[in-house]
Amino acid sequence: MTSFVGLDLSWTGKYPSGLCIFSGNHKNISCTTVTTEQLTTFELMKLINSLEEEIIISVDAPLVTTEQRQAEKILMQLFGKAKAPAYPATPKILERFNFCEGPKLAKLLKENHFELDPHNFLLGLGKKKVAFETYTHAAHIRLFGLTERIPYKRRKGRNINFIKNELQRYQDYMQEILTLEAPGILTNEEIGLILKASTVEKATGTTLKRIEDTLDGLTCALVSYLFWRDGNSHWEALGSLPDGCVVVPKIGAYTRK
Repeated sequence: MTSFVGLDLSWTGKYPSGLCIFSGNHKNISCTTVTTEQLTTFELMKLINSLEEEIIISVDAPLVTTEQRQAEKILMQLFGKAKAPAYPATPKILERFNFCEGPKLAKLLKENHFELDPHNFLLGLGKKKVAFETYTHAAHIRLFGLTERIPYKRRKGRNINFIKNELQRYQDYMQEILTLEAPGILTNEEIGLILKASTVEKATGTTLKRIEDTLDGLTCALVSYLFWRDGNSHWEALGSLPDGCVVVPKIGAYTRK
């Protein structure tokens, strides 16, 4: 069995992170954990080390970064028209805003013998412990077949009704792709609740933010599983390990059936 971890990591560590874990293989896949809670990088590492021998981790946060990092420039070229540019993730910017949890986690992962270069996995080198960075907006665009990102994040000028409507769109897209690609995940009662429109409709304030983070954690777990299952035919890594890279689906890899 393989564990597939999806982590929408709080960049500062001061807020909850969305965490979702799948377990299984090519034929049978289920969800064992779906939550949003505040966890330190050490607590996350302890949890990760309690899982199966083979572990694939997808993190929505910068892990490996230098001043030469090119991943965000490539993301802008590929997804700028879809209104999905990524936040620049050079060390100076991360330190300025105290966005340091990703690099902290990467250090612990490396110490625990995780491969941090997704290129090696895509080349078929058969690594059993792999962790990589993804970007949920870019993943959504290519997984869901969108022309623009889903604007479900809270921003100035977006009222609560707008946010709820976009989160419900997000739920619908997740329901559809899970039905197509990983139907076993939908047997989990908590997943069913997270994907119910009424869950969003009834939510306010902090609860609404938790739903957003949980959905992002679910996206990351699905990315982890599909990356492992489909490999180089469906996925690519933008950038390079020495400076940091981001994994996204290839264009058309998950065209609607």
